This record gives sequence, structure tokens and C-alpha cells, in this order.
Amino acid sequence: TVPQSQSQSQQRALHLMIKIMAQMKNENVGLPDKWVFLELVESMVRMQWTRHVLKLVEVMNELRYTLDAAIYSALLTALTKHYGDLDTAYNALGAIQPAGGEHKTVTVAAATSTGTATIRSRKNSLLLNCSVKPESKRKKFYETIKELQNRFSSTFPGRCIVVQQKCPMCGAAVH
Repeated sequence: TVPQSQSQSQQRALHLMIKIMAQMKNENVGLPDKWVFLELVESMVRMQWTRHVLKLVEVMNELRYTLDAAIYSALLTALTKHYGDLDTAYNALGAIQPAGGEHKTVTVAAATSTGTATIRSRKNSLLLNCSVKPESKRKKFYETIKELQNRFSSTFPGRCIVVQQKCPMCGAAVH
């Protein structure tokens, strides 16, 4: 088993990673490559955190990350280890609300060894670190010269920027 202090450190690292991914989205930098998410799922399995995999899926949905076949395969493998069978894992993964859903609580029906179903409901603490701004509120990655001039003028009233369309050193056209 993992010592309590190491487990808490790993949890903080996971929450920090989610916060950084949300910031990347808000800054319009993009999201990490697929392999980062695959490694994250596989790490959660190695650390025996499979009960948190569905929370990660909700975060990925919130970030509007497109889940492909490789990620679904890794998720189903992790959830099958957690629930004990593929059908329950598949149903649990399918029960996740799409991004922008009404609520952030997922109810999962899992079959027990006696054949009866147990219902569990959980809140997602990872979403506390996943504050994604609406598209209109995110930083623009690229601004035209006119947009930059307007932003400068609004920041410094009464002032303006004159942009020449050629390089002052060599005289070449600037695009």
C-alpha cells in the first residue's frame, strides 16, 4: 500500500495537472497530446485509483477533449479492473454526462457477486480544478494588427500606435 503522505502528494499532483490543462484551454494553447491522457489513465490503474477514472472522463469532457478508440480502450480496461466485468465498465462509461450537462453527479449501477445491484453516486472533486471559460472569454492566440491597435487605444485612452508595413532596418514588407 501507498503511505498516506505519498498518496496525498499524488492527489495534489493530479489536481494540479487538471488545473494546468484547464489553464491551457483558457489560454488557447491547446490540450496535451493523447499520450498524456493515456499515461494518466494507466498511472491511475498502477496506483489503484481506478475508482477515479470516471472523474477523469468528466474532466476530459469538460475540456472538450475528443476521446478516440485508444483512450476508450484504456478507460474500459481500467474500469473493467475496477468493476470486475466489461458490461458494467461499458455502462458506467456510457453514463457520463456530456460536457455542459445538467449535473456533475454520476450514478452507477454495479452488479455484485450475489447478482443484486448497488447504486452509488459520487461528486467529482477534480472538476473543482477544471474551470473552463466560455469561448468568448478565452484569450486569443492571434490578434490582427487592427485588434492590437484597438486594444492599445482602449488601454491607453488618447494614445495610438502607428504600425508601418515595412521593416525599418531592411525595408522588406511585413505581413
